[in-house]
Amino acid sequence: MGGRPPKMDAAQRAAALAALRGGLSVADVAALHGVSRWTITRIRDAATED
Repeated sequence: MGGRPPKMDAAQRAAALAALRGGLSVADVAALHGVSRWTITRIRDAATED
């Protein structure tokens, strides 16, 4: 399979979502995990689609 590997594994994504639910901003969660705000926004949006 091709493509870029994910920046965050499943456990990190779950932790990021928990932090968002806990009241942290997207920018704070991104800085905490060392990824861009766009990465956190995509994770958040994908979780709300389910």
